[in-house]
Amino acid sequence: MRAPLGVIGVGELASALVTGLCEAARPPGEIVVSPRNAPTAAALAERFEAVRVAASNQEVVDQCERLLLAVRPQVAREVVGELVLRPGQDVVSLMAPIDDEWLIDALAPARLESRVLVLPGAARGEGPVAVQPGSDDVNELFGRVGSVMSVPEREDLITLSALSSWAAPVYGVIAAATGWAAGQGADPQVAGDYFAAVLKVFVDAAAAPGAPPPDVLVRQAQTPGGLNEQAVELLDAQGWFEQIAGVLEDVRARLAGPAR
Repeated sequence: MRAPLGVIGVGELASALVTGLCEAARPPGEIVVSPRNAPTAAALAERFEAVRVAASNQEVVDQCERLLLAVRPQVAREVVGELVLRPGQDVVSLMAPIDDEWLIDALAPARLESRVLVLPGAARGEGPVAVQPGSDDVNELFGRVGSVMSVPEREDLITLSALSSWAAPVYGVIAAATGWAAGQGADPQVAGDYFAAVLKVFVDAAAAPGAPPPDVLVRQAQTPGGLNEQAVELLDAQGWFEQIAGVLEDVRARLAGPAR
């Protein structure tokens, strides 16, 4: 019988991951989750027969061979410091890699097997899953909830993590555009649905196999004197694209931690 998969920290991302795993074509077997976020943990256990809520974080550790650590970075040192791990135990960090190099020593005698970036789409088996470093076992497990991208270096994972910070800004763009359309008299629901669908078409085109690089797509989407050309020129004149790079640089600097 396979040992249970352990999960400490049951927030939004961990809940999405557990949901995706339980509804995957090949569920991983029993999943033992920590009790700290009691309502979410209880809801998962009620929904999925494979999920069981442990009495404590240590009970999760004691009953699993692979532990998924999904606590917030702000409390990670405290949570990990209270755990008694054992040799041969593998730990996968689902936390944003904010100045987390201390994890390797703190988890000993267990091993930090991989760092993994998971998005809420994992609940539906959708979206990218960045794994650093990749391994057959970890890639197979997370391949059940998304498209695995093996990343060789932690520095690369930090860069990808900065890119994943754009959920709220993208929603903000949709909200601003929808608000503008409503101000023109459009139905807000219709405008929001339309604009979100338009963006999805563009994003799907950029993510399609064999798609041209984004800078080529930018050129291809513009016709001389067209509306897309006008929009790009106005945004460029306001420094909008340069600001994106600046925001990402600031987020990445926070992830990388103090300069050493």
